Amino acid sequence: AVARQVKSFKDYAVMGDWKHPYLTLDPEYEANQLEIFRTMVERGFIYRQCKPVYWSPSSRTALAEAELEYNDSHVSTSVYVKFPLTRQSAEKIGASHDTSLLIWTTTPWTLPANSAAAVHPDLEYTLVQVVDGSLEYQMIVGTGRLEAVSQLLPEGSTLTKVSTFSGRDLEGLTYTSILRDKECKVYLANYVTEDTGTGVVHTAPGHGKEDYELGIANGIEVISPVNDLGIFTSEAGPALEGKSVLGDGTTAVIDILKSKNALLFQHKLKHSYPYDWRTKQPIIQRATPQWFANVRELKNTAWKSIDNVNVVPESGKRRLKAFVTGRSEWCISRQRVWGVPIPVLYNARTLEPLLTSESISHIAQVIKTKGGSDAWWKLPVE
Repeated sequence: AVARQVKSFKDYAVMGDWKHPYLTLDPEYEANQLEIFRTMVERGFIYRQCKPVYWSPSSRTALAEAELEYNDSHVSTSVYVKFPLTRQSAEKIGASHDTSLLIWTTTPWTLPANSAAAVHPDLEYTLVQVVDGSLEYQMIVGTGRLEAVSQLLPEGSTLTKVSTFSGRDLEGLTYTSILRDKECKVYLANYVTEDTGTGVVHTAPGHGKEDYELGIANGIEVISPVNDLGIFTSEAGPALEGKSVLGDGTTAVIDILKSKNALLFQHKLKHSYPYDWRTKQPIIQRATPQWFANVRELKNTAWKSIDNVNVVPESGKRRLKAFVTGRSEWCISRQRVWGVPIPVLYNARTLEPLLTSESISHIAQVIKTKGGSDAWWKLPVE
């Protein structure tokens, strides 16, 4: 295989020291990788955490950002959803008992994991009265999004301003998370904007980075009722269990919203969306236990080291520096059976991980002397 690759490179006039190549499947090369990994473990750069990662249902593995490509023609179903305030919270701000927070999302399938709503502390929010024939209700919307939201109402409806609040006034209000039938809170978040949506952000810590960080800061539970195949689990409820989050699961979520009179509006949205670069299929964000490398402490050293590398063309060096600067952690685990394994062992009963300097060194030595990374699969545990 190596000889065929070398011939192909030569045919394409690729320059290289073909008589002395480094081979990533060479046992010594693989063992050296693990020794470097051991050093990173010893310095505290490697950790395991259950947090949202890019997940490819089509290849059943976590992906790093570098393994994504963006499809500018992807079409999502966008929904505007009413989260009803609890009676106590409605009374607290002088609203009627049928008042809701209005949220917008392009991922309706994440609503079964909703655990909070976020508002910007310094944005202004308006309580509006909507009259649609015999139907009357109130909603809280970012003031800067009122005009856009008014365009979504059925023809003949009226929208009247009742009162205004700052985001800080809304902090701590409670509402019912529709798909979970659970009481949740409103939190403050500086990442909320009025550029799109409603100014109120649906938050699912198990399905987004900013959501996760808000959840960790405020002790919000992280749930992700989705399995490796991108299928709803029983945690999502009997009406959704077994359905694909990117297919009939989304349709089912919208049907539930309609049945609860929680759907204000839906439409198709063409936008840029991440895809798996291998399968060319859309990915999701999903909280799973994965291994990460904390590269925050390595940034400066790595950035300076790039200056000692001769990169052709020079533009490649600038791209590499930007790549290093823009990341603080790296998801290094993959759900695959090929490649150099992360040298971690698990207790068969408790699944507790074992990752020590001694265990890594032992595994590196076995791989170096017993035929490379295939030893991980071929040799007995003893």
